[in-house]
Amino acid sequence: MKYRLEELVDLKIGRTPPRKEQQWFNQGSDDWKWVSIKDMGVSGRYISETSETISKEAQTKFNIPIVRKGTVILSFKLTVGRVAIVDEDMLTNEAIAQLPINDTNIVRPLYLYYLLKNYKFDQLGSTSSIATAVNSSYLKKMEIEIPDIHEQDRVISILQSLDNELELNREINDNLLQQAQAIYDEICKDCEPVKLESLISIIETGSRPKGGAESEGVPSIGAEKIERFGTYDFSGEKYISEEFFSKLKRGIVLSGDVLLYKDGAYTGKSSMALDGFPHEKCAVNEHVFILRTRENFAQYFLYFTLSSPSIREKIYTLACGKAAQPGLNQQELFSVEAPIPSDDVLQDFDKQVDPLMHAIALNALENLKLSNLRDSLLPKLMSGEIDVDSLDL
Repeated sequence: MKYRLEELVDLKIGRTPPRKEQQWFNQGSDDWKWVSIKDMGVSGRYISETSETISKEAQTKFNIPIVRKGTVILSFKLTVGRVAIVDEDMLTNEAIAQLPINDTNIVRPLYLYYLLKNYKFDQLGSTSSIATAVNSSYLKKMEIEIPDIHEQDRVISILQSLDNELELNREINDNLLQQAQAIYDEICKDCEPVKLESLISIIETGSRPKGGAESEGVPSIGAEKIERFGTYDFSGEKYISEEFFSKLKRGIVLSGDVLLYKDGAYTGKSSMALDGFPHEKCAVNEHVFILRTRENFAQYFLYFTLSSPSIREKIYTLACGKAAQPGLNQQELFSVEAPIPSDDVLQDFDKQVDPLMHAIALNALENLKLSNLRDSLLPKLMSGEIDVDSLDL
């Protein structure tokens, strides 16, 4: 049966307090978690952590609607079509629609989540010549096909089984990273700060052709893709041609390379490439540094050093010191001081965490396969092309 979205949900839209008044943002552990688009899309179905928080005073003053635990949320501005479910009561910004369901006997929250992940939002039309957006009135009027509740439950059980495997792998990777982090913290606790220049041997950045990215070819990693090791958003991938890639002298990603976001709002975020994750063959664009230690003898240590909150803060502060748009050059990165032990300790650290890091890469690649399987099944299940009773997963 067809329904308009407004018949199924009580749609609300979040808000952003004035950015110039910093007292509303990130004030303490008692704040509301505040979801933005960058928090959606890379952490699975559920959002439990956000990159920013909003004070309780701001929530009251600006009447920001509270998103209750279990509510589906949808991005409809800037990046349209990211879907998630909040894992606790939270707030959202004005680019995100909150979709609390009126009657779960008509549509299940998880079914709505999967349906919206499969929805082609470009058919609703754009309201902005600058950034992709969907008018909220169009959103309310969008028509969606909702099967009976028993069919919904069968579809959910199939897709949920794949998502459960994905989330288990993420939890395993979180634990493996925590183990490696604990070893890193232990060896660094009594070390004197030393400039990163003593650790980093090679810094490279890449490029894209003058005409911009291609629709297919060799993946070209931009700054927006730099998260932490084992995490990567494969949606909206950018590419360069095979011909352009073959002529690159710099910026080709190798297994073991550490990647650093070098300019923009999130300068200092870092990641790592290993064992074909995120791609067997790829390059970086001009906004990303590839970093290598001499003979790659301490790549894992370099990654954990750069992902340390205190080092990342130092990098960001340096990047913001000279222009409105943050940017980091080679000499500034070299000048950052970090606790660095002796070469023997560095090599021992890399040997200790080596099996942990390879396991993380393997799980991340397994998750890519599971995601592709889920995403290939999703439209066929939603359209009825595949009979849910015929699947044995």
